[in-house]
Amino acid sequence: MEFNFLEELLSYYKEYDKKCGFGVMTKQTDRDEDDSVRYITLCCARGGKARNRTLNVANPRPTGKTECKAKINALRKNGVLRLTTVHNIHNHGLSPKKSWFFRCNRKVSDAVKRVLDTNDMAGIRANKRYESLVVGASGFENLPFLEKDCLIILTNQDIYDLAQVVPEHSDNREMKNAIAIVFPNTQHRFCLWHILKKVPEKLGSYGSYKTGMKNALMKCVYDSQHVYEFEKCWDELLTTYNLHENAWLHSLYVEREHWVPTFLKEWFWAGMSTTQ
Repeated sequence: MEFNFLEELLSYYKEYDKKCGFGVMTKQTDRDEDDSVRYITLCCARGGKARNRTLNVANPRPTGKTECKAKINALRKNGVLRLTTVHNIHNHGLSPKKSWFFRCNRKVSDAVKRVLDTNDMAGIRANKRYESLVVGASGFENLPFLEKDCLIILTNQDIYDLAQVVPEHSDNREMKNAIAIVFPNTQHRFCLWHILKKVPEKLGSYGSYKTGMKNALMKCVYDSQHVYEFEKCWDELLTTYNLHENAWLHSLYVEREHWVPTFLKEWFWAGMSTTQ
C-alpha cells in the first residue's frame, strides 16, 4: 500500500486499530532535511518491555506492555510512503469496544482547546481539588445561552474560599480571571446570599456576635449608599469589635467590589441568587 502524506497513513492505521481493538504509537521516525518523514514505524501501544513505573515495589503500578510485535513500517520512495513491513499478530487480547479510550484515539475538540487556552491566560494550574470549577468558568463561552456581550454574571463566592482546602492557593482567583478574559465587558458579582449565609459560621464564636456585631455588619452591607460610607462603616466595624485579624473578613474586603451592593448598584440584578 502507498500513501501520499503521513497524515493519510496515520489516519488509515488508526481506523484499522479502532476496528481491531488495539492502540497505536509511533516507535521510530527518520526525517529528511526538509523535515518530511523518510521512514516511520508504527506499532501496537502494548509493544515494548514492561517497566515498573513507581518506586513503591510493594504496590507497583500496573502496566499494559506485553512486548507485542504487531507493527508496520513505511519508507518514502518516489514521493510516496510505501508499506515495507506489516505484522498483524498480537500477543494479547483485542478490545474493539474500548478503542475510543485508547490514548491515540482521544480527540480534543476546538471548544476544549479554547477552554485550555483561556485557563492558561488566566494562570490556572491543574489541581484536582478545584480544577473542574475553574475550567467551568472559561467554559462559559461555549454555552449556547451566553453571548459575548452579556451584561452580568452571578457566581457563588464559595468557590473562592480556598483557604481551608488549598492554603497555598487562597489568594488565587482563577474563576474571576477566566471570566474577565472571556467576558471583558461583563460585570461579575458574587452571590450575596451565599456570603452572608456564612456569617454565623465565621463570626458566631465571638462573644459580641449577638450583642451588636451581626447588626453592625448587616448595616454596613445594606445601609451604605455610597462607597465612602461603606469604607467608613467597615473600618468602624473592625475597630469596634477587634476584627482586624479576621482572615475571612479581610478576604471579603479585598473582593468588596464583587459583592457589596453599593459597589454594584449601577447594574440591575433582580434580587437574584445562584440558588435560583
